[in-house]
Amino acid sequence: MGAQIVDIVAEQLRDRHGIRGLLASTTDRIAISGGAAGEIFRARQDVASAPVTPETRQRWLRRYGGNAVELADAAARVPKDGATIGHSVLTQAEIEYAVHCEMAMTVSETAADDRLTDELLGWAQAGACS
Repeated sequence: MGAQIVDIVAEQLRDRHGIRGLLASTTDRIAISGGAAGEIFRARQDVASAPVTPETRQRWLRRYGGNAVELADAAARVPKDGATIGHSVLTQAEIEYAVHCEMAMTVSETAADDRLTDELLGWAQAGACS
Protein backbone atom coordinates (compact mmCIF):
# COMPACT_ATOMS: atom_id res chain seq x y z
CA MET A 1 0.00 0.00 0.00
CA GLY A 2 2.83 2.39 0.86
CA ALA A 3 4.40 1.75 -2.53
CA GLN A 4 1.14 2.59 -4.28
CA ILE A 5 0.78 5.87 -2.38
CA VAL A 6 4.37 6.91 -3.09
CA ASP A 7 3.95 6.10 -6.76
CA ILE A 8 0.68 8.09 -6.99
CA VAL A 9 2.26 11.11 -5.30
CA ALA A 10 5.31 10.91 -7.58
CA GLU A 11 3.04 10.74 -10.62
CA GLN A 12 1.02 13.75 -9.48
CA LEU A 13 4.16 15.78 -8.76
CA ARG A 14 5.45 14.94 -12.24
CA ASP A 15 2.16 15.61 -14.05
CA ARG A 16 0.94 18.65 -12.12
CA HIS A 17 4.20 20.35 -11.19
CA GLY A 18 6.74 19.08 -13.72
CA ILE A 19 8.96 17.53 -11.06
CA ARG A 20 11.01 14.79 -12.68
CA GLY A 21 13.55 12.27 -11.49
CA LEU A 22 11.61 10.82 -8.57
CA LEU A 23 12.41 7.19 -8.05
CA ALA A 24 9.66 4.60 -7.82
CA SER A 25 8.94 3.28 -4.36
CA THR A 26 10.82 0.18 -3.24
CA THR A 27 8.66 -0.58 -0.20
CA ASP A 28 7.06 -3.50 -2.00
CA ARG A 29 10.50 -5.17 -2.30
CA ILE A 30 12.36 -4.07 0.82
CA ALA A 31 11.42 -5.13 4.34
CA ILE A 32 10.31 -2.31 6.59
CA SER A 33 12.35 -1.52 9.67
CA GLY A 34 12.17 -4.45 12.05
CA GLY A 35 10.52 -6.71 9.48
CA ALA A 36 13.45 -8.71 8.13
CA ALA A 37 13.47 -12.36 9.19
CA GLY A 38 16.98 -12.11 10.66
CA GLU A 39 16.02 -9.08 12.75
CA ILE A 40 12.96 -10.85 14.14
CA PHE A 41 14.96 -13.99 14.96
CA ARG A 42 17.58 -11.95 16.82
CA ALA A 43 14.91 -9.94 18.61
CA ARG A 44 13.23 -13.11 19.91
CA GLN A 45 16.53 -14.11 21.50
CA ASP A 46 17.37 -10.66 22.89
CA VAL A 47 13.90 -9.84 24.16
CA ALA A 48 13.70 -13.17 26.02
CA SER A 49 15.95 -11.77 28.75
CA ALA A 50 14.22 -8.37 29.04
CA PRO A 51 13.01 -7.56 32.56
CA VAL A 52 9.34 -7.42 31.51
CA THR A 53 6.34 -9.72 31.69
CA PRO A 54 5.97 -12.48 29.11
CA GLU A 55 2.88 -10.68 27.79
CA THR A 56 4.87 -7.49 27.23
CA ARG A 57 7.64 -9.45 25.46
CA GLN A 58 5.14 -11.04 23.08
CA ARG A 59 3.36 -7.76 22.42
CA TRP A 60 6.65 -6.00 21.67
CA LEU A 61 7.70 -8.74 19.25
CA ARG A 62 4.30 -8.72 17.55
CA ARG A 63 4.12 -4.93 17.22
CA TYR A 64 7.75 -3.91 16.69
CA GLY A 65 9.31 -7.00 15.11
CA GLY A 66 13.09 -6.78 15.13
CA ASN A 67 12.90 -3.31 16.63
CA ALA A 68 11.67 -4.85 19.89
CA VAL A 69 15.38 -5.11 20.74
CA GLU A 70 15.39 -1.33 21.25
CA LEU A 71 12.60 -1.63 23.81
CA ALA A 72 14.30 -4.54 25.57
CA ASP A 73 17.55 -2.57 25.75
CA ALA A 74 15.70 0.40 27.27
CA ALA A 75 14.07 -1.83 29.87
CA ALA A 76 17.45 -3.41 30.70
CA ARG A 77 18.99 0.05 31.25
CA VAL A 78 16.06 1.38 33.28
CA PRO A 79 13.83 -1.50 34.43
CA LYS A 80 10.86 0.76 35.27
CA ASP A 81 10.68 1.68 31.54
CA GLY A 82 9.51 -1.86 30.83
CA ALA A 83 6.67 -1.66 33.35
CA THR A 84 3.21 -0.92 32.08
CA ILE A 85 1.84 2.56 32.70
CA GLY A 86 -1.22 2.68 34.91
CA HIS A 87 -3.87 0.19 33.85
CA SER A 88 -2.68 0.09 30.23
CA VAL A 89 -0.36 -2.31 28.44
CA LEU A 90 1.76 0.58 27.15
CA THR A 91 5.27 1.03 28.57
CA GLN A 92 7.53 4.05 28.96
CA ALA A 93 9.99 2.30 26.64
CA GLU A 94 7.39 2.42 23.84
CA ILE A 95 6.75 6.12 24.29
CA GLU A 96 10.47 6.87 24.27
CA TYR A 97 10.90 4.67 21.19
CA ALA A 98 8.13 6.59 19.39
CA VAL A 99 9.84 9.89 20.20
CA HIS A 100 13.47 8.95 19.62
CA CYS A 101 13.27 6.36 16.84
CA GLU A 102 10.03 7.15 15.03
CA MET A 103 10.53 10.90 15.48
CA ALA A 104 7.18 11.60 17.12
CA MET A 105 7.37 15.19 18.35
CA THR A 106 3.91 15.70 19.83
CA VAL A 107 1.20 13.63 21.48
CA SER A 108 -0.84 13.85 18.28
CA GLU A 109 2.05 12.41 16.27
CA THR A 110 2.43 9.64 18.80
CA ALA A 111 -1.32 9.02 18.57
CA ALA A 112 -0.96 8.65 14.79
CA ASP A 113 1.06 5.52 15.51
CA ASP A 114 -1.48 2.68 15.36
CA ARG A 115 0.35 0.84 18.12
CA LEU A 116 -0.22 3.68 20.59
CA THR A 117 -3.52 5.15 19.47
CA ASP A 118 -5.76 2.77 21.39
CA GLU A 119 -3.79 3.33 24.59
CA LEU A 120 -3.89 7.12 24.34
CA LEU A 121 -7.57 7.11 23.46
CA GLY A 122 -8.25 4.91 26.47
CA TRP A 123 -6.36 7.31 28.71
CA ALA A 124 -8.25 10.30 27.32
CA GLN A 125 -11.61 8.62 27.89
CA ALA A 126 -10.57 7.78 31.45
CA GLY A 127 -9.65 11.44 32.03
CA ALA A 128 -5.92 10.76 32.35
CA CYS A 129 -4.99 13.07 29.44
CA SER A 130 -5.90 16.70 29.74
